[in-house]
Amino acid sequence: IGGEIYAFGVRSDGKNWRIGINRPQKDAAFNEVYKVVSLHNQAFATSGDYRNFFEIDGVRYSHVIDPRTG
Repeated sequence: IGGEIYAFGVRSDGKNWRIGINRPQKDAAFNEVYKVVSLHNQAFATSGDYRNFFEIDGVRYSHVIDPRTG
């Protein structure tokens, strides 16, 4: 996933839902799986600065803000 998901209940075969977490590196393939997580009535969210960002004068900005520097 890249974002958030809620896994309600179990799959039709009675097993937990399994989701793949993207590798959090800018040079990784877009759909490269870093880890697989099993979920049952649980939510999962991811966020990072390696994919969505912009640059101004060589400084990278994203939606993730360091609380120490703003």
